[in-house]
Amino acid sequence: SGLNGTLTIPSSVTTISGTPFYGTNFATIQNDSDATLNVSDITPAYNVDYQTGSAGDGTIGQGTYTRVVGEPIDITNNADIAITAPDQTYDGTEKTHLNWMGTSLLVVKYNGKTLTRNVHYRADYINNVNAGTATVTIVGLEQGGFSGSQSLDFTIKPKSITPTVELSQYSYAYDGTAKTPGVTVKDGSTVIDSANYDVVISDNVERGAASVAVTLKGNYIGSKTAYFYIQDGQVVTATDKTVQAGKTVALNATTTGDGMLWYESSDEGVATVDYNGVVTGMKAGTATITITAGETASYAAASTTAKVTVTAAPTPTPTPDPSPAQKKTQTITAVDKTVQAKKTISLGAKTSAGGALSYKSSNTAVATVDAKGVVTGKKAGIATITITAAATMTHAAATKAVTITVKNANTLKTKAQSKKLALKTVKKKAQAFKASVIKTKAQGKVAYAKKKVTAKYKKYVAVSKGGAITVKKGAPKGKCVLTLSVKAAGTSKYMPATKTAKVTITIK
Repeated sequence: SGLNGTLTIPSSVTTISGTPFYGTNFATIQNDSDATLNVSDITPAYNVDYQTGSAGDGTIGQGTYTRVVGEPIDITNNADIAITAPDQTYDGTEKTHLNWMGTSLLVVKYNGKTLTRNVHYRADYINNVNAGTATVTIVGLEQGGFSGSQSLDFTIKPKSITPTVELSQYSYAYDGTAKTPGVTVKDGSTVIDSANYDVVISDNVERGAASVAVTLKGNYIGSKTAYFYIQDGQVVTATDKTVQAGKTVALNATTTGDGMLWYESSDEGVATVDYNGVVTGMKAGTATITITAGETASYAAASTTAKVTVTAAPTPTPTPDPSPAQKKTQTITAVDKTVQAKKTISLGAKTSAGGALSYKSSNTAVATVDAKGVVTGKKAGIATITITAAATMTHAAATKAVTITVKNANTLKTKAQSKKLALKTVKKKAQAFKASVIKTKAQGKVAYAKKKVTAKYKKYVAVSKGGAITVKKGAPKGKCVLTLSVKAAGTSKYMPATKTAKVTITIK
């Protein structure tokens, strides 16, 4: 196609197939003596159809002609050229009208016949990434029989999505100033540049729900509103403590709000802490205890830390062997214990001089003790365990009494709870209801806390110490599984206990 140069035609040839000359304006046909034969002597005179290979074969006049000279077709402003390009949708990539198989979606026709991309023309693009007006320029390829260029505008449409809006913080303590969390907007996992959306934050000074309205623009169409909450602040107070290894000390932490207190040690090899904030020294060193007051319907979560220094237990100073009349006093180390009925606990008694230890219970109906100092609770009550350290060559015999309190297992048992809420109601205002997960009455005061919740509802669900469950304004449609921690404080006759319970909240 677009033939230029020399073609030798044997004298016996009287017909030229149209196939090689598609896209060529025949200017001249010359014989060996350079005599010019008018193009009208070949029928048709130009642009025979190479696609079929049969339409319009040209008949040579008398004589033998050895050279055919062609001129490319100029497509600039050529009425016989038709270009169509479908609109595209923004996805962050260049739009070149090629599908995933590499097939061109751009259609270029000359006199109703489709031309081939990168054979008859190439396509050049500008402004073809972002939403708006892009331009494709069709440039004729001379080797394909065409020259010149022609441009066509097409539209890249904004992508319509429902974005994901993430806030840097969902709960603030009220202080009378405007709260402005960081905003991240995503299309799936792709972070959208801030130039492509506007943010309006409302109701972000006073207590209650504040809204973050995101409206997309530029390369995207869509909107989404997220919420955060301004609540009264609570202050957690605790002081640093020092405790000897093997001993305990209470942190006595307090909060000005109603959030349940939780404790966590940075190094349990040095110090452990239970759910009541009682620290046990394990070995010499320091550990940091983090005390957190949980978020409730009225208060934002808050935390503080206390440093616990654990000192080593004193080591007896060796002394020369005394005479029998001068034996030293032997010291027994042991502390009072509480044990649940039908459970065991070790006294962990130690003596400063290594005298053999023996044990005796004052009331075996309440508590028994074996030769290793392991106490078994029998029934609720109080018993005294007398610990005797036998005399050694250097130390006199010694005794120590410890009090064993036996308590019954707490009767607390929990059950699952289900709650249905109307989506249209939750969109307008927060909804609160009482936890109803106690299956068997607990012994002692009961406290509730949020232990775990379905991820997308984490910022929308709060639990008060008294068991009020609040689903905050703006919670989305779906099923929320909330795991409650239910703690019974116990009484003089019953042990404390902690159970979990699941509350399934359906919003529709």
